[in-house]
Amino acid sequence: MGVQISGDTGNVLATKGTYTGNLTIGGVLTYEDVTNVDSVGLITARSGVKVTSGDITMDTAGNITLGDSGSSSDDRIVLGDGSDLHIYFDGSNSFIKEPNSVAGQLIIDSYNGTDIRQGSTGELMIRAVGGASVELYENGTKVAETTSGGFNVEGVTYSNGLDMDDSHKILLGTDDDLEIFHNGSNAYIKNGTGQLLLRSGTHTFENANGSTEYARIDSSGRIGVGVVPTAQFAH
Repeated sequence: MGVQISGDTGNVLATKGTYTGNLTIGGVLTYEDVTNVDSVGLITARSGVKVTSGDITMDTAGNITLGDSGSSSDDRIVLGDGSDLHIYFDGSNSFIKEPNSVAGQLIIDSYNGTDIRQGSTGELMIRAVGGASVELYENGTKVAETTSGGFNVEGVTYSNGLDMDDSHKILLGTDDDLEIFHNGSNAYIKNGTGQLLLRSGTHTFENANGSTEYARIDSSGRIGVGVVPTAQFAH
């Protein structure tokens, strides 16, 4: 036998109830009315779900699935009292975004380090090693990294000076007109176009360790080879 309430108000008092059909509540179902809802099927909320305290826990495998975000508010994970952090996909790109003006920074905090990888292949692009270097990768190969004293790029080391191996050059000019390099045997300062101008008050040419002066051009334009210049040209 069923219970029917045809008026505006009424109470049903029972320790247990079983419904084989649908239960429709046109008003508000509050915490005082029910302390536990056990659902074996789908729960549909048409105007939102509000949790005033406690956790939302998934005991078995499952996903929280959101659609593509089409505006500044829908289909997003929103964090912060002022909705300061949004995580979403807009149909083309993925975003971790601070849409509002906030005083703090976006911090990725990991105990051992952080990797940024290419999604479809898992190929490493950037690696921040905990307490050590930050590394950059090209096609899975490390091409640059920070060091305790500088920065390394594919055989080029900057640590209180620029250290390059024989396969690298310093190129200057819009068309790389000036090259400075060492080919493994000799050092070169090579100019592709125009003149190579050395501008200084005095030019000296010395042996490798600087202990012997071979020639000098002084500030008056006098040249001395093996001797101190005393005339326009002395030898």
